[in-house]
Amino acid sequence: MTRREQVCLAALVFAIAVLTIILGGKKIDYHIDEVFSFGLANHVGNITPNIDYGKSYSGLGLYKDYVEVGENGRFNYTNVWENQKNDVHPPLYYVLIHTVCSLFPDSYSIWYGISVNLFWMVLIIVLLYKLTKQMTGSFGKAIGVVLIYGTSISLFDTLLFIRMYTQFTFFVVAISYLISLYWDRKTELKFYISYSLIAVFGMLTHYYFLIFIFFISALFAVRLVIDKRFIELRNCLLMVMGASVIYLLVWPHIVMHIFQGYRGKEAIKSAISTQGTIKGFIEMLNEISKETLFGLMWGFILLFVIMLAKKIKKNRIRLTFNATIFLSTLFYVFVVGKIAPYKAFRYVMPVAFVFILFAYFSVADVFSGFCKKNRPEIIATMLFLALNIVCLSLYKWHVPSSYNTSEKIEAFNAVRGKDCEVYIAEDWQALYYFQELQYANSYVFFQIPRDKLAEYGNKDEGGIIIK
Repeated sequence: MTRREQVCLAALVFAIAVLTIILGGKKIDYHIDEVFSFGLANHVGNITPNIDYGKSYSGLGLYKDYVEVGENGRFNYTNVWENQKNDVHPPLYYVLIHTVCSLFPDSYSIWYGISVNLFWMVLIIVLLYKLTKQMTGSFGKAIGVVLIYGTSISLFDTLLFIRMYTQFTFFVVAISYLISLYWDRKTELKFYISYSLIAVFGMLTHYYFLIFIFFISALFAVRLVIDKRFIELRNCLLMVMGASVIYLLVWPHIVMHIFQGYRGKEAIKSAISTQGTIKGFIEMLNEISKETLFGLMWGFILLFVIMLAKKIKKNRIRLTFNATIFLSTLFYVFVVGKIAPYKAFRYVMPVAFVFILFAYFSVADVFSGFCKKNRPEIIATMLFLALNIVCLSLYKWHVPSSYNTSEKIEAFNAVRGKDCEVYIAEDWQALYYFQELQYANSYVFFQIPRDKLAEYGNKDEGGIIIK
């Protein structure tokens, strides 16, 4: 990269980090899975808190041993491995969370988790710039895309969600960039090593990475067949087999998670069902539209279809890399929409940048018909940047907005300085109240049958009674 490119990217990364810190400082609550992230990374013994029912706690209380690393438990990666074996996700993200927490023993902070995501953000922005420039050959478009994605609700939502989805996004960008480099170039040893590393580490991040890498690799294989690059195709197949063996040696628990774990069973059951196939796809696209393209994605899809129709009419359609990444993303959203346990944005966070990429390309192409050179990129960038600012304003600069509702604030104020009784059916449900109970004077847990939970508040979570 040139000096100008390095300066621009450094400035953008710094600005994103500052905005993330500002938005993170406004975050008042956590998703239960975020608390799980710290517990799975740090807790010794099992994957849920150890609760003494009937005992009075205050402050972090029972959560202290769950979310913190003790002085004698630092860099205990064997425990992280064991926890993830007993959970439903691969271990790489939790290894990093545990590493950061080990640097600050006997303490807890939300920033330990966000710092890991910020690390991946730097790599994402740099690689996304390189990917876009590889696709377009344009400095202006590449900067425009990273500026728009870097200031979007979707990226801030990803960065402030203390789960593995920022890390997952990096590996999606990385495999996309790698294949773009060799789309029209002969594969070499560097490609095979890089692909294997991305595949293994991506699958050690999240099992859904297999879906994306499968489709983009399959379309790359089609490209090799069309170009009669059969020796390269053979080498790629051997590479995939080798990477699979390495992965299974490192993390054999994938087999148990998929075929015996409750999430794996849910996914298989959903996959073989004929119900909800199109509905799930549409719901996931709506989630992307809401979080990524300001609720306007369907308009951009229509614009993209119109432009695609024009290319078909002119016989200009072929299997390009641009078509490959777009199709791979649609296939990913389709499959995830079918098998994901919830139709939630987090499952499509890793591919959100692709929709921004093509929305930007479509708008810039429209303006190119009546604007001078470089003007289309500038106009498109300013348009999307303005939409990002409006969207953040509508969110009242709280990301995600669902964490900062009046109901949440009211619930926190209700328990502030009070003595509370918490009624749950299983130990893990205590994590629902992690942040809320920090405001209480004291709290006591009581275990009740699951069918009684609704009597105390919520049939899935239980509830709090203020004494």
